[in-house]
Amino acid sequence: MRGRVTIGLAAMLAGCGGAPVPAPEPTASVVMSVATPTPVPVPTATSAIPDAVTATTNEPFYSAAIDGDAIRLSGVDLPERRLGIVARDAVPDGRRWRAEGVTVTVIDQACADDMSGEPRPFRSVLTVGGRTARGCAFPTPRAQATIPAAFLGRWDRDAAACAAPATSIEGVTISPRELRFHESLGDVTAVTPVAGGVAIAVAYSGEGERWTTRQTLRVAGDVLTIAGEGAPIRRVRCPR
Repeated sequence: MRGRVTIGLAAMLAGCGGAPVPAPEPTASVVMSVATPTPVPVPTATSAIPDAVTATTNEPFYSAAIDGDAIRLSGVDLPERRLGIVARDAVPDGRRWRAEGVTVTVIDQACADDMSGEPRPFRSVLTVGGRTARGCAFPTPRAQATIPAAFLGRWDRDAAACAAPATSIEGVTISPRELRFHESLGDVTAVTPVAGGVAIAVAYSGEGERWTTRQTLRVAGDVLTIAGEGAPIRRVRCPR
């Protein structure tokens, strides 16, 4: 009897799946991740570009100097104009200034003047009246002193030339920190009194070239003498 019970119990266990039932595999949890947008970098003005900078181009020749709250624009057959700056923007690796009809962009990249080959620290893009030209830029020389009032004004070859400024190419206009000839502009960087006049250090630009020189200005009556390299230049004072 005892043997039958043992056999019967074994059969029941076999029929009910007496072998151990493996535990169910754990259910894998799904993790949802939301991609974080990559922030768009905001252009910042590089500190390498100063607040006082001059941008120049060739063909056509333009010079645009950032002068405080204005852009001082000049060029061949283009009288100098001071245009109030209406916006200052940061651009990748550079800065941009805008005035009415003029945009000056300066990039922190080395540049070589395409006419003279002179190296400059920055590249520039000028848009003047819808026309865009590329060139170079450099820090504007800071004037250390000003030319005295006795030398200021317009001077030309003679009275007839004074009367026809639009056709004269020999005149010079002197302001406290500039000498402007027909196709060149000189930024005065130093003024030193000398006997009978002043000695000035000038950084010139014009016709795609740039150079520095020292000159002496003297006035006798209504006659101005500019002495420097080469023969002295004499001009008469034009009526204001």
